[in-house]
Parts: sequence; structure tokens; C-alpha cells
Amino acid sequence: ETGALRVEGNMTLDYKAASTDSSNIVINVPGKGAVCVSCHAGRGNAATLFGASTIDPAAVLSGTTTPKNSATATATHYLGAAASIFAAQTKTGYEYPGRSYAAPVYFEHNTLGCNDCHMGGKNHKFEVVEKDSKGVITEIKSQKCLECHSGPYAMPVTKLREEEKGFEDAIAAFNDALIAQGYTYTTAYPYFLFTSTDSAKAALKWRTQGDLGAAHNFNFLKREPGAYAHNRFYTKRLIYDSLDWLDNNQMDNSVVINSLKYPFAAKWLGDARP
Repeated sequence: ETGALRVEGNMTLDYKAASTDSSNIVINVPGKGAVCVSCHAGRGNAATLFGASTIDPAAVLSGTTTPKNSATATATHYLGAAASIFAAQTKTGYEYPGRSYAAPVYFEHNTLGCNDCHMGGKNHKFEVVEKDSKGVITEIKSQKCLECHSGPYAMPVTKLREEEKGFEDAIAAFNDALIAQGYTYTTAYPYFLFTSTDSAKAALKWRTQGDLGAAHNFNFLKREPGAYAHNRFYTKRLIYDSLDWLDNNQMDNSVVINSLKYPFAAKWLGDARP
């Protein structure tokens, strides 16, 4: 009844950074956001999905492979905002070998408490932006966003709209890339159907670890609609690398975005790789 928070500072998550770790991930949460992180860091990461398996995109999956060859890629669960922000610790995404996922030196979202952005004025409305009846951002309500993103790093409404549209467009292109490989995302558990008309593609369900890793990334980001704002660097790299693998099962920076179909994605992903 005093209004004191039950948990502040360190938050222990439900999963480990690597299956070989002896203890679960502990995040030192700035401000008073630990209670937010307890849920919004999700319930798992790539290590949760793949267990002790060596991260090898080319590894062929079968019924005896860990994970079993099921249709699910839902280790992360839902609304993983904190998993995005603290990606360096959570290792939530399937990170393809040989690629860097480190945040740039000027990334500071992980130095803020969730409440700094989502509870301005100490209210419990949690809105960072205002949207109109069509879902278009019309105002940035968080003073913390405006305070940090000033001068050459200013984030006016028009720029935030571009970021949102670029992310949504990239997710649509990502979805098409999965469909092209015979993996169709649905809104109901287990979230993926194997729908390829090519029997060679459909026979093994998830054919490779890299395919399942890409689907894992898609599921995580599809259910983290604010990923473009929480950690756009990590988000772009997960999408780009997943597309790079899906197009020819090689990590060779061969991603080509259809700029006519996905003009916002083409621009948004332009600085992701190489």
C-alpha cells in the first residue's frame, strides 16, 4: 500500500544466454523498469530453442534433431520490448555466425528505465506516441524521447513514421521470403505451416537450423511491434541476416529488396549490412 516497487535493479530472466551457462541472465535495469523487464524480456531466446546444438545455419534438421522438427518457433513468447533493448545480454534473436550484432557506441536505450519513456508525468497510460483513427503517428508524447533525440539526432514525427513504415515493410518482405521457402506464418499456435508445393521442400518441415532460426527471428519481431524504436540496429540486422540466409542458404550479403513492392523496406534496410 506504500506504492513501493517489489523489485528494483537486478532482474533475473527465465532463460540463459547460452545452454552451457550455469545460471540465468541477470539484467541490471536502470531506473524503476525491473518490473517491466520481468515480463517483456520474454520467456526464451535462440539458446532456449536450440539447446546445446552448435549454432550452424547449414545443419540439417530431422525428427531426432534438437529442437524436434515441429512447426513452432515461439521460444521468445510475446511483446519482447526489453529483449530488444537489452539484446546484448538476452541474445534473443538467432544470430548468424560471423556477423556482428553489437550495438553502436551511441546506443543508449539500455541506459534508460522503461518508465522514463512510457510513464511520463508518472501516469500509467504507457503511451509514447499518439495515433489517429487510422493508426498513423501524430505526436510523440514522451518528453524523454524528445529530450534525448535533439539536435542532429532529432526524431520528429515524420522521421518516426518513416522508421515504423520501414520496419513494417521489412517484416512484410521477410514474411514473403519465408513463404517462398514453404513456411507460412499464422496467428494461431504453432504459428507456422509447411505449405510448399515443392515436395522436396515440404518433406523435412524445417530443413535447416538457419531456416528455423529465421522463423524464430520473424516470430520474435512480428510480436515486438516497437522493435524499430526499441533497438532498430539489432532489429535491422536480424531481418537482413535472415533474408540473406533464406534467399540462397548462404551468408553472402545477397539480399535484394523489391523496391517497387517494398520501397520503405529497401530504404530502411539500406544501412543494415554489409
